[in-house]
Amino acid sequence: MTRYASPRLRGYAVITGLALLAALIGGRPEPVALAAPFLVFLAVALVTARSPTELVTVTVGATRALEGDAIPLTIVIDAGAGPASELQLELLLPRWVEPRGPAEVQVRLPAGERRRLDFELTARRWGVHRVGAVLVRSRDRLGLFTWEQALGPVASVRVYPSPERLRALIAPRRTQALSGDRLARTIGDGLEFADVRPFVPGDRIRRINWRVTARRTGPLYVNAQHPDRNADVILFLDTFEEARSPDGSTLDMALRAGASLATAHLQRRDRVGVVGFGGLLRWLEPALGLRARYRIADALLQSQITFSYVWKTVEVIPPRLLPAGALVIGISPLLDPRGVQALLDLHRRGYDLSILECSPESFLAAPESPSEELGRRLWRLRREVLRAQIRALGVAISEWQPDRPAAIGLEEVIASRQRGRNPLRV
Repeated sequence: MTRYASPRLRGYAVITGLALLAALIGGRPEPVALAAPFLVFLAVALVTARSPTELVTVTVGATRALEGDAIPLTIVIDAGAGPASELQLELLLPRWVEPRGPAEVQVRLPAGERRRLDFELTARRWGVHRVGAVLVRSRDRLGLFTWEQALGPVASVRVYPSPERLRALIAPRRTQALSGDRLARTIGDGLEFADVRPFVPGDRIRRINWRVTARRTGPLYVNAQHPDRNADVILFLDTFEEARSPDGSTLDMALRAGASLATAHLQRRDRVGVVGFGGLLRWLEPALGLRARYRIADALLQSQITFSYVWKTVEVIPPRLLPAGALVIGISPLLDPRGVQALLDLHRRGYDLSILECSPESFLAAPESPSEELGRRLWRLRREVLRAQIRALGVAISEWQPDRPAAIGLEEVIASRQRGRNPLRV
């Protein structure tokens, strides 16, 4: 705890010193009489000033939250055995965390009293935020000394991107053997009607279609269904480069889209995995269920842009991360040729690839000269040529602007897949 002298104390000391100096120089007692009250006041303040004995405890009520959710924070103050004290508490918050209410309060506590203060914080941006830092100020009874103590953060709160509600998902061209919410192309046990066929030994009686049987002569007829299957979905994040501004970046867009896609696919009982392909290779094997949702959210929070000169290919990705027939959703700003080449390599290897492009144009500064404007136009043309080349290979791609919901960009990908080829029913 650090003690500071107030400007009032320094002023009294200066007045007392000048008065005593004037008495010594002039040889008269009047300046001493003038300085005596100030001198007595300073002496009493120095004798009675004591360090505060209050005990301040800070606790954070949540370690995981979504963007915009309330994060409870509690401060408990235990007053010491000394006289009544007045405390000033100020919350020291990270950049993207804001209080719901005042961030600074004053409390006056009698001796031996216990006080509890409740606050609510809100995180405006995803990430891992250290919260719980508090600056405690206390003054003596005469107001001449101030004690300050900064209490460090007490907890790390993981704030996940708020998932967006998606009205439609990309339909994979192949399903897997596990039970899920998707209709398989094959005929088997399921709920969705597929066809009517003649009865064969071994069919269940409850599957007989009595109406069709009554209209026809001959054998019994039974209903055939499409079995319910799931799909393997790989979220492929290009983390080689990003375009950034004070309000966000293409990486922010990618993480928000990844969180929304992972949540929606897991709700449909698909297996979802994550591959962060950049300067550092990060991955999460495909899994399903609530546990996989939290693991994916944590993996997305750890995604970052890492600079590297190394030319990487998909050969560095462990084969178990890319199951055969998996739906690969590439989320990329298409700024680094290594990321683009990796996505196209996956398509050439037979994976069902779709690309959601996080457009970097809105994060760039406006051109300031005719030459910069010309360069910007050439840059746009090169990106249009790249998109046309990707579409020519049969890969659905959509340009997603940051001011539009991710659902719009995803629906454009779905429409592009339907225009590019006639998709098989899953």
